[in-house]
Amino acid sequence: MESRVILLLLAVIYTFKRIAGSDCVFPGEWHGSWSVGQRTIEIGPTTISQNGMCVNREGNKFLLLNKSLSNGKCFKCMVFTLWHHNLLQYKESHCWHHESISDVCSLINGDKPLKTAVRVHSTPEPCPFQGAYTFSYANGTVGVLHCDNPISEIRACSDETRFRFLFKQCPNVPGTYNQELDFECLATWENGEKFLYGKFTTGEKTEDTGSYRCLMYSLYGSRGEMSMSIDPTCQGLQSPSLGIITIKLSKDMSSLPRGSCKFSDFLFRHQKWRDLEGRFLFQLDDGLQMMSIKERKNSDDRFGISVTKLVLRCVERIRQNVIYSHVINSGEFIVHSTNNTCNSFHQCIRVNERVQDVVELIFGDVLEERKFACSFKETMKYILIPEVNTPSLCPLHLQGKYHYTDKASERTGEINLGCREDHEMVIETIGPAGTKSVNILECFQQWREDSATFLVAKYPGISGDSIQCLIFESTEFGVEMQGDILCEGNRRIINNKHINFLLHTPPETCYENIVMQSDQNPRPSIHNTHDSNRMNVIDYPSRGTVVSLNFILLSVLFTFALRWHR
Repeated sequence: MESRVILLLLAVIYTFKRIAGSDCVFPGEWHGSWSVGQRTIEIGPTTISQNGMCVNREGNKFLLLNKSLSNGKCFKCMVFTLWHHNLLQYKESHCWHHESISDVCSLINGDKPLKTAVRVHSTPEPCPFQGAYTFSYANGTVGVLHCDNPISEIRACSDETRFRFLFKQCPNVPGTYNQELDFECLATWENGEKFLYGKFTTGEKTEDTGSYRCLMYSLYGSRGEMSMSIDPTCQGLQSPSLGIITIKLSKDMSSLPRGSCKFSDFLFRHQKWRDLEGRFLFQLDDGLQMMSIKERKNSDDRFGISVTKLVLRCVERIRQNVIYSHVINSGEFIVHSTNNTCNSFHQCIRVNERVQDVVELIFGDVLEERKFACSFKETMKYILIPEVNTPSLCPLHLQGKYHYTDKASERTGEINLGCREDHEMVIETIGPAGTKSVNILECFQQWREDSATFLVAKYPGISGDSIQCLIFESTEFGVEMQGDILCEGNRRIINNKHINFLLHTPPETCYENIVMQSDQNPRPSIHNTHDSNRMNVIDYPSRGTVVSLNFILLSVLFTFALRWHR
């Protein structure tokens, strides 16, 4: 009798495990969409689309149950290797009626193709080799001759996750062609040999799954070899020198920037600077004396997701501590620039320190030859402040409460400068229907130039937003307050909004406001209630909860089995 109860209990446990799906789950880092050849699969906690539901696992071997076939349910074995968070490789058996994981996985032999899955919308990775190369290549689909005249090129790009192939056609070598293709690096790994996986583009981002390629490479000194697949798999790569498409590399020494220099010391007070509009990040490398200029992809991102638009390497210092009006430090340099179209050239730049933590960066003309003199006729200019910054005192000589008139719209309002908080400017505007709008700015940095006061101010708590450069100048009619994104005083538009106010003088003092505030409760904090990243979240039961539920269900089934037996 006892043996029958034990057998019955074991049957209940087996049935329960089958119902609950056992402990077979795919690792969390695998979840998502993956491109495999010309199709896309979805990996979930317990399922793989087009393949079935996981019912058993041994290490990297997974047994999947597929019920969608016309001949009823069957079982498939899939054996995975995660080489990189962007790349999985696997082999799979055909569908079989056995449900033993060892039996089904034994169907996978050496003839089964190795499939490569790359994560859809992968975040690019830095390429394993940088700089410019020349190369010859052979297209093994039509012959073994190497195309080496004319020589082909690999060009470095400003973004280290990309480089550009310039394939040249050789007249007497079949299977060669003239084509420029950008290669975006997505994954690197080692398995006896070094591998690189990525995607060819024509300069525009594309989701064409046929553009993925696998490369096996070897670099030694200034030379190297590389073999490339002809499809999104890594099939056909036997060694860096033996494959369907083979490439012989040689470092292009002529493209390396000649000479070196050091940028001005005041630039290195901070490793990261930003422009006032919040569009670009300027990142410095003290060791390499290099500046990388990165652009935010969209207005919702800070600089965590960005594209490198330009890389500047200091090659020659032309002038140091040049004296310009209203500049406390300055320097002029020749830099070797590489842009996001993978072109390199020499260019002049000038960096001016307007005041501590406010830098003016001016780009001069591109030089046809480095020996040519610098010219700043056609220039681009940016005002830079540290990416991380803290508020400071507003101009004390302007402190007070002003009534103002907007000279562009004739609207009126009040400006409270340094009264509510000594680092804040509150702008209250009265609309046509008597409605009021309030903007709060935090003072960051200030300086004087002749009769003008310059103030860099920002909206608190909004890191990526535009920062204002405001210019105050006393006139016989009052104080002119004007906006200028370049802090020059001759441009009045910021983000298509005119800032051209007349502040009526004399202002009211801050004393009355301070007395009134001291008799009142502290004002509530002002919060940004807009949160575009908020989303609905479904809370799934924890593993402990699942175990408890499993135990309860198992107890119920066991009790039912005993009663049935009696």
